[in-house]
Amino acid sequence: LVVAGAGAGAGAGGDPSLTPLPRQIDSLRSRVSSLGGEVERCLSEASYLASQSEHLCRSAIMHAAWPVEAIAVRRGVTLSRPTAKTEGAAAAVSAAAAGHLLDVQASAVDRIERMPSPFLWEALRDLRGRLDRVGGEVQALSDRLTVAERSREAEAVAAASG
Repeated sequence: LVVAGAGAGAGAGGDPSLTPLPRQIDSLRSRVSSLGGEVERCLSEASYLASQSEHLCRSAIMHAAWPVEAIAVRRGVTLSRPTAKTEGAAAAVSAAAAGHLLDVQASAVDRIERMPSPFLWEALRDLRGRLDRVGGEVQALSDRLTVAERSREAEAVAAASG
């Protein structure tokens, strides 16, 4: 039987009001140090997430917004971003409504218009090479036919005169 406030049962994990002050201080210090490590970990994760979001934002602008704007300019479509009324506006334009308006305006623009891929260029080079080879074979056959016709004409002339 252990009496409250005395012995090992009142140590770590017990009621703080029953533990001696040095143990409470040590417990608080260990908690503070573990929280410090956790705060540093959270700060490093936040820094990493901020750099990732910046990279993703740049990628979205470069691979989404700029191509759509370029195609819109090429096609003569004017894209405009709706803005909220200043001072005294009854209601501001919500993000969903703005996105919907941009989608409606951009629907007249081809969203997928990519440059030909390297695969396409390689396929075209391969096709060009095959066409050149077939053209060479056709030319060789044409030359053989011409030689055969001339030799047949020469034989016909020799048979007729002889």
